[in-house]
Amino acid sequence: MTFLKLLLKSNLIFFVTTIVTGENSENSLFNYHLPYNIIALHYKIQLTLPRIVENYTFYGESNINIIVRHPTQEINLHSVFVDINKQVTLFHEISKRIYKSSGYTCNYGLFTCSFNFNDLITVGSYMLKLKYNGTISDRENADGFIITSYKDGQRNLKWMYSAGDFQNTVGVQYVFPVINDLMFKATFDITVDYPKNYTALSNMPVISRKHIKNHMKSAHFHTTPAIHPYLVAIIVADLDTLYTKSEKVPLLYRDLTIARQLYFALDVAETTTMYLKDQYFQNCTLNDYIPQTNYVAIPYYRDDGLPNWGIVFYSQEAISYLNEWNSIQRKTEVAALVARKVANQFLNKITLSSWSDMWINEGIATFLGTHVVDKIFTDLQMMDLFVVRTRCESLRLESVTNMPPVVFQIKEPYDVKLFGSFRYNKAFALLRMLYHIISDEVFHKSICNYLNNHDVPVESTSANNLWAVMQTILNESNNKTGLNITKMMNFWITQHKYPILKVTRNYGDGRTVIWTDMHNMSKRHEWWIPVTYTTETNLNFNIAPFVQKWITCEQFFVYLPSINLNDWIIVNLQQLVYPHLMDLFVVKFQHESLRLNDYYNMSLIHETDTSSDIDSIFSITHYIKGSNYTEHIDVKTIFTQWTKQKRYPMLEVQRISFLNKVKVYVVEPCPENLSIPVTYITQTNPHLIHNAWLEKSNLDLPVYSSDWIIINIQQIGKYNSINMLCFYI
Repeated sequence: MTFLKLLLKSNLIFFVTTIVTGENSENSLFNYHLPYNIIALHYKIQLTLPRIVENYTFYGESNINIIVRHPTQEINLHSVFVDINKQVTLFHEISKRIYKSSGYTCNYGLFTCSFNFNDLITVGSYMLKLKYNGTISDRENADGFIITSYKDGQRNLKWMYSAGDFQNTVGVQYVFPVINDLMFKATFDITVDYPKNYTALSNMPVISRKHIKNHMKSAHFHTTPAIHPYLVAIIVADLDTLYTKSEKVPLLYRDLTIARQLYFALDVAETTTMYLKDQYFQNCTLNDYIPQTNYVAIPYYRDDGLPNWGIVFYSQEAISYLNEWNSIQRKTEVAALVARKVANQFLNKITLSSWSDMWINEGIATFLGTHVVDKIFTDLQMMDLFVVRTRCESLRLESVTNMPPVVFQIKEPYDVKLFGSFRYNKAFALLRMLYHIISDEVFHKSICNYLNNHDVPVESTSANNLWAVMQTILNESNNKTGLNITKMMNFWITQHKYPILKVTRNYGDGRTVIWTDMHNMSKRHEWWIPVTYTTETNLNFNIAPFVQKWITCEQFFVYLPSINLNDWIIVNLQQLVYPHLMDLFVVKFQHESLRLNDYYNMSLIHETDTSSDIDSIFSITHYIKGSNYTEHIDVKTIFTQWTKQKRYPMLEVQRISFLNKVKVYVVEPCPENLSIPVTYITQTNPHLIHNAWLEKSNLDLPVYSSDWIIINIQQIGKYNSINMLCFYI
């Protein structure tokens, strides 16, 4: 009941932030990658931020150690959005010969600049030196450096420069030039000059800080391990710091006025880190790469970009939570976000071969983050909530839009915008399916082995590498299913839309057949679909691991053993698999035999089955009549009552001053058993959010006659209203 109510409710000081993203290396359809005849090994970068906010220009200088693998007269850079000096200089590290560029051209379609040299550059090691400047934007959704302002706890106006959260491969070009594609890692030596009243942080600990001219300071950081460029991050701010009780996890934030709201996020960060180390990554030496991870809460930050390593940025608003102020929904959102980014810290060492493989890290991080919160904060039922919320939403989006599969080929740089939360949520659903098929032990041992085997700076890593590791561990276990993980998962991650399963029951001989309709699938001969089911007489809701049948390219239908004619059947237990089912519940569809009310009154039925079944029915109403189905579900299911509404109810608020109360009642008729969540705050304690349920025609809320009251805090309820801000007059 609590879980279904929760589903119903689902409805800093001057900063310099630099997140650098890599580039795509797709080479079949799109020639965005640069030639591999030049490889960058090390970047020494110095950035200078303006001392006064009227100056919207930053300056940079890069010394890049490169290897020239084949003779050339051209050096290509990913950079068209910073203004590079027209001439760059190249130094041969052994002979000390100096090369000066003679000219350059830019291809704005491919976002590259090519510097030409009169002399032939021979094979060898070189230092490439270049200077540049870039523009700081005042648009929140821009790439590169952004300038924003806010007021601190003392109402003083503060400024924030930030650059990062890039949505596509060209984002790095707004900050500094990059030579290599995503598949190549490099080390980074970073120095930042910044206003003296602030402190600079980056991925690595600082080596030195010193005062320089014009009221500026300079911070020089330790060299990073070999990392992808998009993992680089810099922040300059006047920050306070919170620590956990163990003082192992620091959270930096703008000022003391918001400290209480961040303790829950800090607790999630520490407990998630400890759980992952103990349960998944016992042999993974994360600290050997990044000595310490700093978590930073940034006001009004756009919190939907690529992760960093060693320094994690959160939107302050996205991780603020107080038990007495906020709803349980808010708690789940904070926990899920924090845990996912913590999990990313363990996965960042994996070398990815292309942008198409970004889903591996993000999908695993989403799954592990959700899994950890589910184990630690058991009252949140996080896995159940995430399964229903993300799986159903993914299915619904794929039903009505042309969404790309998890893996697709990049045709142009801006296609990387398609690497959004939708694809990571779908990846989560598919990884959860695989987790239950191969077992927790095999899954987490595979993840750790995969992580340990992929720390080479230059390596072509794709999904097949992950499947190969899992296959080896699976074959060494007691699981003798003969499952080919690569074939099964490659089917799922390359598909548009999803398969439709149909269930037909013969009441003459008691046989039931489950078969697939692949009319909307792109690969009609490579599917592997696990099938789970249970019946009324032989109840078995175990799915870990538990696959009874497989639908494959060789056998596109399965027969179930003889079943009692009076029994119902449930297929796809706990929404293990990603397809929709045409007849999700195999029962007699004559009205007098429909006994779904008995089914939903059973305490053994998992809530993910209940909730997802309802959502699935309404998502495929072009196959069956959803209204006939829901009429037989117990009315205590609030989620069902809301899904049956053609429109939302109208509420009105009336103050009765002499009784010190406010009456909330339904203006328009609504179903008798509809439950409406009502949240409110009063003038006496504006920080305490009260919760109540309107389950009859009216509801009384206590409030002093001289106090104001605000109803529907955080827009929890899905209803229209009159006078929701109710003052005493």
